[in-house]
Amino acid sequence: MPPLSSSSSSLAQPASEPPSAALASAVLVYDPSVEQVNTLLAGLDSGVAAWPVLPGNNPLEHIARALAFKHLKTLHILGHGAPGEVILGGQRLGASSFESLADALPSAGPAAFQIAFWSCKTGHGELGMNFVNTIANATGAHVFAASGLVGHEAKGGSWALDVQAAPSAPFSAEAREGFRQVLAINSLDSTVSAADIQTIFNDAAVADPVVLVDVYFTGMDALQLKVIAANMALV
Repeated sequence: MPPLSSSSSSLAQPASEPPSAALASAVLVYDPSVEQVNTLLAGLDSGVAAWPVLPGNNPLEHIARALAFKHLKTLHILGHGAPGEVILGGQRLGASSFESLADALPSAGPAAFQIAFWSCKTGHGELGMNFVNTIANATGAHVFAASGLVGHEAKGGSWALDVQAAPSAPFSAEAREGFRQVLAINSLDSTVSAADIQTIFNDAAVADPVVLVDVYFTGMDALQLKVIAANMALV
């Protein structure tokens, strides 16, 4: 397969890309050799730009161009698959194929997005998990794939993507082990008592202590209470 160019200006623009495609929130990159693919395209959701990967095209260039869209929310990839791979334009793409996307992605790409692989068994087993994890870390996307067959239920398929991976935490194993906290907002139901609530209001110098605050403010966290108390102190 031709290597992915590091320059976005050299990426081959898909022939079907309309002028407004850069505003698309979803793009479908697909293999036109898939049987009955036109049936799926006829029912494609509105707002999804569909790009075929023709023989001789570099599929990663299509994918990189889609990921350069600032408004992209979902990149759909459709083709025949096997554990840890998908076929586009007659070319097999494995986990290592997608690692080059990290260097090709522009800094002004989408802030949060997902990639959905509509291909049989791409997420199956160890190869499948390595595939989705590699792509998640290379692109920053939340990645979905199927462990089984994708397609009509009469042939044992479904349209459920039951394997997923998000980007890994940007901290070393030692750092994660050394962090002895959890990143949760303290809830009144678990950690903030009625006395704690009274203390928050007293510390804020509220003129009249609030009566039954443990009932009135149930469900709020300590930070919310401090903001309320500070505002009351200004009255």
